Amino acid sequence: MKPLQSIVSALCLAASLSAFPALADSKNNTELGFVGSQSCAGCHDQQLESWTGSHHDKAMELPTKDTVLGDFNNATFMYNGITTTFLTKAGKYIVRTDGEDGKLTEFPVDYVFGVYPLQQYLLPLSKGRWQALSIAWDARPLNEGGQRWYHLYPDEKIDFKDPLHWTGPYQNWNTRCAECHSTQLEKNYNAQSKSFNTNFSEIDVGCEACHGPRPNTHKPGREKGTGRG
Repeated sequence: MKPLQSIVSALCLAASLSAFPALADSKNNTELGFVGSQSCAGCHDQQLESWTGSHHDKAMELPTKDTVLGDFNNATFMYNGITTTFLTKAGKYIVRTDGEDGKLTEFPVDYVFGVYPLQQYLLPLSKGRWQALSIAWDARPLNEGGQRWYHLYPDEKIDFKDPLHWTGPYQNWNTRCAECHSTQLEKNYNAQSKSFNTNFSEIDVGCEACHGPRPNTHKPGREKGTGRG
């Protein structure tokens, strides 16, 4: 090889390695891990304080008296001939509405989704699926027309046979919503059984959802769904 060709080849190799740092430094890449937003405290206290209670922090939460905004005091909502009831039983939030077969069924609220200007509720179905109920809570103040249940498709007549129904594919959390509302999401879809085993490292949009994993000396356990079989 001529000297000039050797120099050009060396420069090209150097450029390619700098363009792909993950390949150039695989050891450093393996030391990265998701450790959770609270691990940012100490070095980034101000940023963590700003994030806490933000829409990112409240992108998805477990249902409690502090996180559920909707009226679950036996409130009812009529849509397309179906009366949906929002109630509580033994401290759990329940929605009685039409299921996959069109029959009234009681579903537990497993997660609350979002906080403002609306809040939706994730209900479990078989094969590890979570579905976003199409009846949402208007979280705006009463004087702005809020504090009420409303349907996302008020001018359409959607029943259980329609893919836009809350039990259908277009309202599926695993494939349509989860990736943007949680951190380090893994859908874990099994094509053979047509089921999900979705999990995430952090339930909401944590610091590492945007900034990526940080170097760490331990890796925390991942949160895992409790998909119904």
